[in-house]
Amino acid sequence: MFIITERELKKRWESLRTQYNRYNRTCASGISRTARQGWVLQRLKFLDPHLRKKDTQSTLDFQEAVGDTLREDLEMVVEQSSSSCSPFNGPDVDTESGIEGVRADHARQLASAPKRKRKRRPGAQEQEDLAGQRAQLLQDLSSTLQAIGKEDEISVFCKFADSRMRLIADRAHLMYVQNTIQQTLIRVLAAQTSGRDPVSRGSPGAAHAASGPPRTRLDAAGPLIGKRSPGDVEDAPPDTPAPSQSSSDEDELFFKSLVQTLKRLPPPKKAAAKLQIHQLLFDAEFN
Repeated sequence: MFIITERELKKRWESLRTQYNRYNRTCASGISRTARQGWVLQRLKFLDPHLRKKDTQSTLDFQEAVGDTLREDLEMVVEQSSSSCSPFNGPDVDTESGIEGVRADHARQLASAPKRKRKRRPGAQEQEDLAGQRAQLLQDLSSTLQAIGKEDEISVFCKFADSRMRLIADRAHLMYVQNTIQQTLIRVLAAQTSGRDPVSRGSPGAAHAASGPPRTRLDAAGPLIGKRSPGDVEDAPPDTPAPSQSSSDEDELFFKSLVQTLKRLPPPKKAAAKLQIHQLLFDAEFN
Protein backbone atom coordinates (compact mmCIF):
# COMPACT_ATOMS: atom_id res chain seq x y z
CA MET A 1 0.00 0.00 0.00
CA PHE A 2 1.39 3.38 -1.03
CA ILE A 3 1.55 6.12 1.55
CA ILE A 4 -0.25 9.05 -0.11
CA THR A 5 -2.24 11.95 1.24
CA GLU A 6 -5.87 12.52 0.48
CA ARG A 7 -5.15 15.77 -1.33
CA GLU A 8 -2.59 14.17 -3.62
CA LEU A 9 -4.91 11.26 -4.25
CA LYS A 10 -7.74 13.60 -5.24
CA LYS A 11 -5.42 15.50 -7.55
CA ARG A 12 -4.30 12.34 -9.31
CA TRP A 13 -7.86 11.14 -9.58
CA GLU A 14 -8.97 14.34 -11.27
CA SER A 15 -6.07 14.06 -13.71
CA LEU A 16 -7.01 10.47 -14.54
CA ARG A 17 -10.65 11.36 -14.98
CA THR A 18 -9.83 14.22 -17.31
CA GLN A 19 -7.51 12.12 -19.46
CA TYR A 20 -9.96 9.22 -19.61
CA ASN A 21 -12.77 11.50 -20.79
CA ARG A 22 -10.50 13.11 -23.36
CA TYR A 23 -9.34 9.77 -24.74
CA ASN A 24 -12.93 8.56 -24.99
CA ARG A 25 -13.95 11.64 -26.95
CA THR A 26 -10.91 11.29 -29.23
CA CYS A 27 -11.76 7.69 -30.05
CA ALA A 28 -15.43 8.55 -30.60
CA SER A 29 -14.51 11.22 -33.15
CA GLY A 30 -12.70 8.67 -35.35
CA ILE A 31 -9.09 9.63 -34.62
CA SER A 32 -6.73 6.66 -34.33
CA ARG A 33 -5.47 5.99 -30.84
CA THR A 34 -1.88 5.46 -29.76
CA ALA A 35 -0.56 2.47 -27.82
CA ARG A 36 -0.46 4.47 -24.58
CA GLN A 37 -4.02 5.70 -25.05
CA GLY A 38 -5.23 2.17 -25.72
CA TRP A 39 -3.46 0.89 -22.62
CA VAL A 40 -4.97 3.66 -20.46
CA LEU A 41 -8.49 3.03 -21.80
CA GLN A 42 -8.14 -0.71 -21.20
CA ARG A 43 -6.94 -0.24 -17.63
CA LEU A 44 -9.64 2.31 -16.70
CA LYS A 45 -12.60 0.47 -18.19
CA PHE A 46 -13.94 -0.12 -14.71
CA LEU A 47 -14.80 3.60 -14.48
CA ASP A 48 -17.58 3.36 -17.05
CA PRO A 49 -20.30 2.23 -14.59
CA HIS A 50 -19.44 5.16 -12.32
CA LEU A 51 -19.65 7.82 -15.04
CA ARG A 52 -22.79 9.45 -16.32
CA LYS A 53 -23.20 11.04 -19.72
CA LYS A 54 -24.39 14.61 -20.18
CA ASP A 55 -25.88 15.72 -23.50
CA THR A 56 -24.79 19.06 -24.94
CA GLN A 57 -25.45 20.97 -28.14
CA SER A 58 -22.35 19.53 -29.80
CA THR A 59 -22.07 16.06 -31.28
CA LEU A 60 -19.58 14.95 -28.63
CA ASP A 61 -20.67 13.60 -25.25
CA PHE A 62 -19.06 14.95 -22.14
CA GLN A 63 -18.48 12.53 -19.34
CA GLU A 64 -18.44 13.60 -15.73
CA ALA A 65 -17.25 11.60 -12.78
CA VAL A 66 -19.18 11.36 -9.60
CA GLY A 67 -16.13 12.52 -7.56
CA ASP A 68 -16.02 11.49 -3.95
CA THR A 69 -17.77 8.12 -4.44
CA LEU A 70 -14.90 6.83 -6.62
CA ARG A 71 -12.03 7.36 -4.20
CA GLU A 72 -12.36 3.83 -2.87
CA ASP A 73 -12.30 2.43 -6.43
CA LEU A 74 -9.12 4.37 -7.16
CA GLU A 75 -7.44 2.95 -4.06
CA MET A 76 -8.41 -0.51 -5.24
CA VAL A 77 -6.81 0.20 -8.62
CA VAL A 78 -3.60 1.28 -6.95
CA GLU A 79 -3.52 -1.92 -4.85
CA GLN A 80 -4.14 -4.13 -7.86
CA SER A 81 -1.53 -2.39 -9.99
CA SER A 82 1.08 -2.65 -7.23
CA SER A 83 0.68 -6.42 -7.03
CA SER A 84 0.63 -7.37 -10.70
CA CYS A 85 -0.38 -5.81 -14.01
CA SER A 86 -0.13 -7.03 -17.59
CA PRO A 87 0.31 -4.36 -20.28
CA PHE A 88 -2.10 -4.01 -23.12
CA ASN A 89 -0.36 -4.52 -26.46
CA GLY A 90 2.93 -3.15 -25.15
CA PRO A 91 5.84 -3.70 -22.77
CA ASP A 92 5.57 -4.15 -19.00
CA VAL A 93 4.46 -0.87 -17.49
CA ASP A 94 3.17 -0.38 -13.96
CA THR A 95 0.29 1.84 -12.96
CA GLU A 96 2.50 4.57 -11.56
CA SER A 97 4.37 4.96 -14.85
CA GLY A 98 1.04 4.93 -16.71
CA ILE A 99 -0.24 7.75 -14.53
CA GLU A 100 2.93 9.71 -15.09
CA GLY A 101 2.64 9.13 -18.84
CA VAL A 102 -0.92 10.41 -18.84
CA ARG A 103 0.15 13.47 -16.94
CA ALA A 104 3.03 14.02 -19.38
CA ASP A 105 0.62 13.81 -22.34
CA HIS A 106 -1.66 16.31 -20.66
CA ALA A 107 1.25 18.69 -20.03
CA ARG A 108 2.35 18.48 -23.68
CA GLN A 109 -1.17 19.24 -24.86
CA LEU A 110 -1.36 22.26 -22.59
CA ALA A 111 2.02 23.50 -23.84
CA SER A 112 1.02 23.12 -27.49
CA ALA A 113 -2.27 24.98 -27.01
CA PRO A 114 -2.21 28.62 -28.26
CA LYS A 115 -1.77 31.15 -25.51
CA ARG A 116 -4.39 33.81 -25.11
CA LYS A 117 -3.26 37.39 -25.31
CA ARG A 118 -3.83 39.40 -22.21
CA LYS A 119 -6.12 42.31 -22.78
CA ARG A 120 -4.95 45.71 -21.68
CA ARG A 121 -6.84 47.32 -18.93
CA PRO A 122 -8.82 50.40 -19.92
CA GLY A 123 -6.98 52.47 -17.34
CA ALA A 124 -3.56 51.58 -18.74
CA GLN A 125 -4.66 52.42 -22.29
CA GLU A 126 -5.98 55.81 -21.18
CA GLN A 127 -2.74 56.57 -19.37
CA GLU A 128 -0.71 55.77 -22.49
CA ASP A 129 -2.96 58.01 -24.61
CA LEU A 130 -2.62 60.88 -22.13
CA ALA A 131 1.16 60.47 -22.07
CA GLY A 132 1.29 60.62 -25.87
CA GLN A 133 -0.87 63.74 -25.95
CA ARG A 134 1.31 65.44 -23.35
CA ALA A 135 4.47 64.64 -25.31
CA GLN A 136 2.94 66.00 -28.53
CA LEU A 137 1.78 69.17 -26.76
CA LEU A 138 5.24 69.79 -25.29
CA GLN A 139 6.82 69.27 -28.71
CA ASP A 140 4.43 71.74 -30.36
CA LEU A 141 5.02 74.28 -27.60
CA SER A 142 8.78 73.94 -27.92
CA SER A 143 8.70 74.41 -31.71
CA THR A 144 6.43 77.46 -31.32
CA LEU A 145 8.77 79.06 -28.78
CA GLN A 146 11.75 78.42 -31.03
CA ALA A 147 9.95 80.01 -33.99
CA ILE A 148 9.07 83.07 -31.90
CA GLY A 149 12.64 83.37 -30.66
CA LYS A 150 13.99 83.36 -34.22
CA GLU A 151 11.87 86.36 -35.25
CA ASP A 152 13.91 89.56 -35.28
CA GLU A 153 13.07 93.14 -36.25
CA ILE A 154 13.47 92.36 -39.98
CA SER A 155 10.89 89.56 -39.94
CA VAL A 156 8.51 91.71 -37.89
CA PHE A 157 8.88 94.60 -40.37
CA CYS A 158 8.30 92.27 -43.33
CA LYS A 159 5.07 91.03 -41.76
CA PHE A 160 3.98 94.60 -41.13
CA ALA A 161 4.77 95.61 -44.72
CA ASP A 162 2.92 92.57 -46.06
CA SER A 163 -0.22 93.41 -44.07
CA ARG A 164 -0.14 97.05 -45.21
CA MET A 165 0.53 96.31 -48.87
CA ARG A 166 -2.49 94.00 -49.00
CA LEU A 167 -4.66 97.00 -48.11
CA ILE A 168 -3.66 98.87 -51.31
CA ALA A 169 -6.55 98.51 -53.76
CA ASP A 170 -4.98 100.32 -56.74
CA ARG A 171 -2.69 97.97 -58.63
CA ALA A 172 -0.60 100.82 -60.05
CA HIS A 173 0.10 102.15 -56.57
CA LEU A 174 0.99 98.65 -55.40
CA MET A 175 3.48 98.25 -58.25
CA TYR A 176 4.95 101.66 -57.41
CA VAL A 177 5.46 100.62 -53.78
CA GLN A 178 7.11 97.38 -54.81
CA ASN A 179 9.34 99.16 -57.30
CA THR A 180 10.34 101.74 -54.71
CA ILE A 181 11.24 99.08 -52.15
CA GLN A 182 13.32 97.16 -54.68
CA GLN A 183 15.14 100.28 -55.84
CA THR A 184 15.84 101.30 -52.26
CA LEU A 185 17.33 97.90 -51.47
CA ILE A 186 19.47 97.94 -54.60
CA ARG A 187 20.66 101.49 -53.85
CA VAL A 188 21.58 100.68 -50.25
CA LEU A 189 23.44 97.50 -51.23
CA ALA A 190 25.32 99.33 -53.98
CA ALA A 191 26.24 102.16 -51.58
CA GLN A 192 27.36 99.64 -48.99
CA THR A 193 29.61 97.98 -51.55
CA SER A 194 31.15 101.28 -52.68
CA GLY A 195 31.46 102.70 -49.18
CA ARG A 196 29.07 105.64 -49.70
CA ASP A 197 26.36 106.81 -47.31
CA PRO A 198 22.97 105.98 -48.92
CA VAL A 199 20.95 108.24 -46.59
CA SER A 200 22.96 111.46 -46.83
CA ARG A 201 21.05 114.55 -47.95
CA GLY A 202 23.26 115.33 -50.89
CA SER A 203 23.54 111.82 -52.25
CA PRO A 204 21.99 111.02 -55.63
CA GLY A 205 19.98 108.22 -54.07
CA ALA A 206 18.18 110.60 -51.72
CA ALA A 207 17.29 112.92 -54.59
CA HIS A 208 15.89 109.99 -56.56
CA ALA A 209 13.84 108.77 -53.60
CA ALA A 210 11.98 112.12 -53.56
CA SER A 211 11.45 112.25 -57.30
CA GLY A 212 8.52 109.75 -57.31
CA PRO A 213 7.69 107.05 -59.85
CA PRO A 214 8.97 107.13 -63.44
CA ARG A 215 6.92 109.29 -65.77
CA THR A 216 7.47 107.67 -69.17
CA ARG A 217 7.21 104.13 -70.44
CA LEU A 218 10.31 104.58 -72.57
CA ASP A 219 12.50 105.64 -69.66
CA ALA A 220 11.38 102.72 -67.51
CA ALA A 221 11.41 99.97 -70.14
CA GLY A 222 14.40 101.13 -72.16
CA PRO A 223 17.09 99.26 -70.16
CA LEU A 224 15.03 96.04 -70.40
CA ILE A 225 14.66 95.85 -74.17
CA GLY A 226 18.20 96.86 -75.03
CA LYS A 227 20.74 99.66 -75.01
CA ARG A 228 19.22 103.14 -75.01
CA SER A 229 19.83 105.26 -78.06
CA PRO A 230 20.51 109.02 -77.92
CA GLY A 231 17.11 109.75 -79.46
CA ASP A 232 15.17 108.05 -76.67
CA VAL A 233 15.21 111.15 -74.50
CA GLU A 234 13.99 113.39 -77.32
CA ASP A 235 11.04 111.02 -77.92
CA ALA A 236 9.74 111.70 -74.40
CA PRO A 237 7.00 114.31 -73.85
CA PRO A 238 8.27 117.93 -73.59
CA ASP A 239 7.01 118.38 -70.04
CA THR A 240 9.00 115.39 -68.75
CA PRO A 241 12.50 116.25 -67.55
CA ALA A 242 15.37 114.07 -68.71
CA PRO A 243 16.33 111.46 -66.09
CA SER A 244 19.58 111.97 -64.27
CA GLN A 245 22.52 109.62 -64.62
CA SER A 246 22.06 108.26 -61.07
CA SER A 247 18.38 107.45 -61.73
CA SER A 248 19.31 105.65 -64.94
CA ASP A 249 21.97 103.65 -63.12
CA GLU A 250 19.51 102.56 -60.44
CA ASP A 251 16.96 101.54 -63.06
CA GLU A 252 19.61 99.53 -64.82
CA LEU A 253 20.53 97.81 -61.55
CA PHE A 254 16.90 96.97 -60.96
CA PHE A 255 16.37 95.47 -64.38
CA LYS A 256 19.72 93.72 -64.32
CA SER A 257 18.47 91.86 -61.26
CA LEU A 258 15.80 90.38 -63.53
CA VAL A 259 18.16 89.32 -66.30
CA GLN A 260 19.21 86.01 -64.76
CA THR A 261 15.60 85.01 -64.17
CA LEU A 262 14.63 85.91 -67.74
CA LYS A 263 17.54 83.91 -69.14
CA ARG A 264 16.37 80.80 -67.31
CA LEU A 265 12.91 80.98 -68.90
CA PRO A 266 12.07 79.27 -72.21
CA PRO A 267 11.43 81.63 -75.17
CA PRO A 268 7.58 81.56 -75.00
CA LYS A 269 7.49 82.30 -71.27
CA LYS A 270 10.22 84.90 -71.64
CA ALA A 271 8.21 86.79 -74.29
CA ALA A 272 5.07 86.62 -72.13
CA ALA A 273 6.97 87.93 -69.10
CA LYS A 274 8.37 90.87 -71.08
CA LEU A 275 4.91 91.69 -72.39
CA GLN A 276 3.46 91.66 -68.87
CA ILE A 277 6.25 93.92 -67.60
CA HIS A 278 5.55 96.41 -70.40
CA GLN A 279 1.84 96.26 -69.62
CA LEU A 280 2.40 96.88 -65.89
CA LEU A 281 4.63 99.85 -66.60
CA PHE A 282 2.13 101.25 -69.10
CA ASP A 283 -0.76 100.90 -66.63
CA ALA A 284 1.26 102.51 -63.84
CA GLU A 285 2.14 105.48 -66.04
CA PHE A 286 -1.07 106.28 -67.94
CA ASN A 287 -3.89 104.86 -65.77
